[in-house]
Amino acid sequence: MKRTKKIIFSVVLALVTILLPVVVPSILGNAPYSADAVFNDIKVGNLWNDNARYVDDWYAVEKIDENTYIIGEPRSSQYNSSFLIIGNDRAIVLDAGANEHPENIQSMKKMAETLTDKPVTLMLSHFHFDHTGDLNAFDGVLMLDLPFIRSRAESIVVNGSRHTVYHASVFETVAEARRINIVGWVKPDGYIDLGGRKIQVLNTPGHADESLTLVDHDNKYAFTGDFIYQHLGGLVAFLPGSNLILYVEAIHEFISRTGSEYKFFGSHGLQLFDMGWVNEVRQEMTKVRDKTADLKMSETFLAPGLPLRLHQKGQILIYLPPYFDSAFLFSSRFVMMLAIVFLTLTALFRLLDRVFDFS
Repeated sequence: MKRTKKIIFSVVLALVTILLPVVVPSILGNAPYSADAVFNDIKVGNLWNDNARYVDDWYAVEKIDENTYIIGEPRSSQYNSSFLIIGNDRAIVLDAGANEHPENIQSMKKMAETLTDKPVTLMLSHFHFDHTGDLNAFDGVLMLDLPFIRSRAESIVVNGSRHTVYHASVFETVAEARRINIVGWVKPDGYIDLGGRKIQVLNTPGHADESLTLVDHDNKYAFTGDFIYQHLGGLVAFLPGSNLILYVEAIHEFISRTGSEYKFFGSHGLQLFDMGWVNEVRQEMTKVRDKTADLKMSETFLAPGLPLRLHQKGQILIYLPPYFDSAFLFSSRFVMMLAIVFLTLTALFRLLDRVFDFS
């Protein structure tokens, strides 16, 4: 019994030693903006500009042109936006919403179908929960053909019909695991022909491995998802799948594919921004990568209670995990390091106990 107590005491001390550097910054960290802040004077629930209008108690819509719409969710905790892109033959909805709307509110699919009579296909900018909310309302997803997605896709039979599906894990959704029905594939840098309108699909990792951006070169539009946006919650590089090095590389490549004449639309906050903002994000993200940025411990109201490293330049905020970058933190190497530290500390405390007899 005495030996068991000593072992338990040693393990508890080891855990406290490991967790203390994480817990203390969490207690001390403060979000630089309040939870209802969106950008500039816009608050959660407010419309983003005078051209937007509420269509019910949840969705708000802005017409970019006759065949392109913002479908916003101003009351959502993330101030989400999805985008409807229409061609002569069919249409794409980029993202399925936050799924925070009341049960009596129509799905994202139904909302899109009120704006076009063309068949609607869903694409996901990435797999996070706030972009896959109404996923099940759609027949499936036109999927970016990345090696890790293709390798994990499987064929199953549902109600006598065969489907190709991808099981997004809790690490990929940052919530519950989701089954995604795949209705087609598109290669990175490939084009989707909507009929008289072609949309290029770019893989833009950094925020998430599967992150994609849709580019309409004819109209000079780019729909960037969570890759780049204007929201005071900050740019997120602290989640599983985030990769700071890939983020910077992807921004540089993205800029080379677009230009100053393009309009950029992000999935959170103020949707429309210009190349000036993209270049500012590139500059600050590069500083973070090169370890020349002034990082401080903080948190974001999008993930309250999490201790994070923050780089802030004006209204650009970039969040990373404490002490380590995500690519290492969520790898097997970190688990091995943690196990070694834990075992070493446990052994040390047990040795001290033998010497000083804490009992």
